[in-house]
Amino acid sequence: MPEALRSGYRLLKNAGFLPPELETRREALAFDELLRNMDPDDPRFGEQGKRLLELELALRQAGMNTDFLQGAYGEAVRSRLFKEH
Repeated sequence: MPEALRSGYRLLKNAGFLPPELETRREALAFDELLRNMDPDDPRFGEQGKRLLELELALRQAGMNTDFLQGAYGEAVRSRLFKEH
């Protein structure tokens, strides 16, 4: 990061603001946690899963690694979403 921007970013970070990519990552983690605790038979499960997939795509387009969203639950969400259609 350029030295001229460091103090500005530090100030924003200390005030609780994040760059858009990190805010998207935080939101994806929140949806991931929600889906882990949600019953797959809940009618909102599919909608929340789709939102998580959208966030994952946005992160990939921003060049961020999305391995933190992978695993058995990620595969379960995808299989459930694509079974419905």
